[in-house]
Amino acid sequence: MVENIVNHVTYNPPRPKITNDIKFRIALEIAEKYPELNNELSKNDIATAIVKVIDNKIKFDGYEIARKLDSFENWAISTKTVNILEQFSNQLQDEQIRLQAEWAQKNNILPPFPVGTKVKFSFLFIYPPMEGTIIQISDEYPACYKVNFRSEYLSNGEYVNVTVFYEDCWLSNQESQ
Repeated sequence: MVENIVNHVTYNPPRPKITNDIKFRIALEIAEKYPELNNELSKNDIATAIVKVIDNKIKFDGYEIARKLDSFENWAISTKTVNILEQFSNQLQDEQIRLQAEWAQKNNILPPFPVGTKVKFSFLFIYPPMEGTIIQISDEYPACYKVNFRSEYLSNGEYVNVTVFYEDCWLSNQESQ
């Protein structure tokens, strides 16, 4: 099915993404601070292994990274390892927020739709487009809305709030008529 997307915004330059270079830099900082993550590897190899197991994913926790390092890289994992890798995850998310806040300010990125607008949106690109109502401008994440929608996928039909990039929202058919 082809859907006519009305008032879908794109930005030039686009929203910055975390690159493998950024992931590696932060992983290397962690490896230098905590070489005990793996006593058999150099700090550079520790950082390389971390970046390798997280692939292109940006949101994850220390436990998830530790499990992958255990499964795919044969690391000995402990609670301390999980806690250290949680720091890596937090630092990566902080860097993403910093880069996006800088981008939004430098490029004067403003919300394309007001609070209360019914929109369709992409959510994590793993579900079909959803429809919901913008309930606020996110104060946690730059250039994002909080959208309330009824989710069959996440909560068995209950209403939930999710954070959505401005550029991942477009007017629903009802709003565009």
